[in-house]
Amino acid sequence: MKIGTTKTRVPGCGVSLGFTLIELLVVVLVCGGCSKQESKESLEQRSTQICAGHLKSFVAAKKRWAQDHNSAPTDTPTFDDLAPYFRRGIRLCPDGGTYTIGTVAELPQCSIPAHNDYFKAHPPEEP
Repeated sequence: MKIGTTKTRVPGCGVSLGFTLIELLVVVLVCGGCSKQESKESLEQRSTQICAGHLKSFVAAKKRWAQDHNSAPTDTPTFDDLAPYFRRGIRLCPDGGTYTIGTVAELPQCSIPAHNDYFKAHPPEEP
């Protein structure tokens, strides 16, 4: 029994290239394996960026809370204090980390170190 081949004729040439089904499957599997690894890394990077966005939202909420309550830089708001400053509610870390708000003067933190590293490398912009 012969395994089917796919013939491709090269224009302007009397030669045709043949690929077996097995060869085509190997190429597809190799490419699929590469893209799977790439997509996993992309998802990890995306979740880190989402978490950093949430931390930036905490910075903005703390600033507004401090202005509204005439708070000192050493005052520490609670999640309940900041909840009204989030339009869609306080977000959770996409990777299951927990947030620490800190004082008004401190940057908020995630319990996942890679998220904090990214956040510190991409600090919130000053208005």
